Amino acid sequence: MRKNAKERKQNRVMVDEEIKVDSFFKIVVILLIILVVFAGITMWATRDKSKKTDTNIQYTKIVAGSILNRSEDDYYVLVEAKGDENISTYESLINKYVAKEDSKRVYIVDLSDAFNSNYVGEENVLSFENITDARFKESVLLHIVNNKISSSKFGESIKTYLTEKSA
Repeated sequence: MRKNAKERKQNRVMVDEEIKVDSFFKIVVILLIILVVFAGITMWATRDKSKKTDTNIQYTKIVAGSILNRSEDDYYVLVEAKGDENISTYESLINKYVAKEDSKRVYIVDLSDAFNSNYVGEENVLSFENITDARFKESVLLHIVNNKISSSKFGESIKTYLTEKSA
């Protein structure tokens, strides 16, 4: 009888070890399946991302408070008044000008933007000590040299000037 109990104990140990090995392999297989599924989902989700698309990031729009503190020494700033019918014409001429090899950087300030509402005024104030004192009634093209307004153009003279520059 003792032999029988001893054999049963050995059989139980062997069965327990087999169960542990089987469980280990099942866990490894399940983990591999999960890994393959996640890799497949990732590859499927990112398959369209491999196509190259042109990204057009707009760096030319600035807030009015930064008109005089750009990194360049010589550049233009077009301040676009709310409701100006010529804005698309100005921007078209600017795009032609910027495409030229010897062009200067052109920044655009949109006065209809809420960030620029403090700079809208009843009259143009371009002579100021502090940029917060500046006011714009209408669209204006500013030529900035060494962080100071070198010249300004209003109305039809903006179109004329940009047409000459873009030719």
